[in-house]
Amino acid sequence: AVSWGTSAEVWDVGIASAAQVGDEPVSRHTLKHGVFVVENAHDAPISDLCLSPDGAILATASEDGHAKFWQVDYAEGAEKPRSLQDFEPHGGEPVSCLFFADNHASKDVNVPFWRFLVTGCRANSELKFWCAIKWECLQTISFSPSPGSLGGPAPELQVAIDLSASYLVVSDIKRAVLYACRLDLDFVAGTARLDGVMEFLLSQPLLSLAVDEVKEARQGDDVLVGDTTIETKESDHVLVKLFCVHTKIMQELQLRFPAFGATPVVEENASGPVDGELQVSSVSSLGSHLMAPGEFTS
Repeated sequence: AVSWGTSAEVWDVGIASAAQVGDEPVSRHTLKHGVFVVENAHDAPISDLCLSPDGAILATASEDGHAKFWQVDYAEGAEKPRSLQDFEPHGGEPVSCLFFADNHASKDVNVPFWRFLVTGCRANSELKFWCAIKWECLQTISFSPSPGSLGGPAPELQVAIDLSASYLVVSDIKRAVLYACRLDLDFVAGTARLDGVMEFLLSQPLLSLAVDEVKEARQGDDVLVGDTTIETKESDHVLVKLFCVHTKIMQELQLRFPAFGATPVVEENASGPVDGELQVSSVSSLGSHLMAPGEFTS
């Protein structure tokens, strides 16, 4: 799925590849089917988009403050793209990110897709979890500068989720700080919430990141630390493997921390002062019993 300006399109790569003749390029204008196009989907440029795991739904977010769901139809001569849902997740503020919280690692065919949606605004300093069945906000998380760094730059956050939808990783491109946020998703009951946050101090800010793998390790398990496999002597803990982009390099980063409790460890062996840390300033939810931010931010 790609976007340009206010429009978006979804390609079925298999159909497009089969339609290619020799070295001639394939475009959406030459394909009879295999490409789904939504022109002028929004009144302002599209800021983010995502495709549901089953390929049935395209979700788009825009600077016009709207998020929309579209039913994907590759058939030739298909009718005008059908909008299944159109709402303003942040009260009309421009939407900066949008993605589904689906468990791609589960092989249970009964686990539904696109049950939960995450949206962000103000450079992702505000995140919301949505139930895509009842279309209600389940939780709101806000990030703001800590009291000691008031007057500094506003947060500009990058957000990534792992394939199992168990952890959300958040970084600030202006501050050397990283957050690993544990998610509690119940796909049957339709409830979702962030129920824990770990803070990691880095040597330099991250411009972009992707979550490669999340593992839960127990005492005695073999784990990979750097290029060496060791037997862990720690109690139950979590390993999060990331690929990160700095200003000059791309780096593999591994976070290791107990299964929510004690001081986290960064395998990068980063050190140095941190200028203007962030804090999770507010968390609101429906039907959740969360600890106060000061209690669960390490």
